[in-house]
Amino acid sequence: MLVTPSRPISSLALAASIALLSGCTLSHLPETARTSAMNITTQAVGYAESCLGERVGQYPEGTALLDFAATLGPCVNVWLLGKTDQEIEDAFRPSGSGTYIVTAKGGPPNGTFTLITIGAGSTIAGAWSDRLTAIVCWSLPVDLSTRATGAATDVPCDPRVTQAWGNPKEEMTLSQIVRK
Repeated sequence: MLVTPSRPISSLALAASIALLSGCTLSHLPETARTSAMNITTQAVGYAESCLGERVGQYPEGTALLDFAATLGPCVNVWLLGKTDQEIEDAFRPSGSGTYIVTAKGGPPNGTFTLITIGAGSTIAGAWSDRLTAIVCWSLPVDLSTRATGAATDVPCDPRVTQAWGNPKEEMTLSQIVRK
């Protein structure tokens, strides 16, 4: 218990006062963390979509899709690409937010990238905090003959990948995040 010159103050009362003064009540922490995670996820999907579209536009003729996907590091994290279940289980320790390419299937002229985008949101109110990891699993069709990408679509998440993010997490669809 904290003591002031005139009276004792409980730690809980002091912390609650700090939380209220910070502008975010404790009951709003989960929703604020979720909104933060969704915003970060939206930005990450948008960046990956745009960047992949540009890179597919520069596709070098005759390159295998998997080899081409391995060069997409400026747009997405390529660590998961081609990894076995055991390699992912043993060594995948993700952190932060961003997009990972999980698979690249097909080949010239048509193929599909399967991706997972993560948005790690958090919020703080005084001495309390909350966090949430938003996960969106999606695919992006590519037409290498025209060097263009198609419309992104939702795909089921790969549990060997999503379990690495621990809890709390929420799998979302592309339609749940606001895309521009």
